[in-house]
Amino acid sequence: MVTKWNASPNPPDSVETCKRLIDVFLVSVLLDAGAGNAWSYHEKESGLTFSRSEGLGVASINMFEDGFFSGDDEQPYKVDGEYCNISAALTYTLTTL
Repeated sequence: MVTKWNASPNPPDSVETCKRLIDVFLVSVLLDAGAGNAWSYHEKESGLTFSRSEGLGVASINMFEDGFFSGDDEQPYKVDGEYCNISAALTYTLTTL
């Protein structure tokens, strides 16, 4: 993810990179705390299915990269409190086994 950002036409500086990583890590931890054990995440890009914490890691990174947690289309790599609905995120990304 950081490699992708650094290769972009307008790469973030180290402070912005740190902010982005903190955002995605915190959201991932919150999702993990509320998900429970009986679910899985199917990643369309790779065709793989992940469960438990590994799946939440993949799901939260994919959602973060898609701008799911940001209210600013020009700045998708951030988490805005008003757009960070953990319940909706779980519904959006996770399928019950």
